[in-house]
Amino acid sequence: MSAAEPVDHTPTPPAAVNTGPGAAVIHINERRKPAGGWRTVTEPTPPGPDGDQLRRAYAGEVEEAFNAVGHTLTDQDTAEVFLRTLDIVAHALKGAGAQHIVTDEQLRKLAELVEDMRSLPRLV
Repeated sequence: MSAAEPVDHTPTPPAAVNTGPGAAVIHINERRKPAGGWRTVTEPTPPGPDGDQLRRAYAGEVEEAFNAVGHTLTDQDTAEVFLRTLDIVAHALKGAGAQHIVTDEQLRKLAELVEDMRSLPRLV
């Protein structure tokens, strides 16, 4: 190209990233919160029929998450692994309390949440 020729300053679009088959893409729609939003620790599951309905709905959501990776909480081995995982989470929470990462009140609420989750395999 000679100095007398005009230079094309049109930017070249970058090559498409992660568009081929098997690309390392995280599909964001699969990770969005439910339409009703997530319940927070400050919103404990109320006792009674409404609370049972919420627990069953949550159990269904957890079951769907397991189904997405080829497992089910109705399988005894999977349920045992789920419950053991909750034991590990409870232990980690106790450690967080001991290290003052969470307050005693936060630890109590989180421990209640984990304990409540233990009923999920029976509700599926």
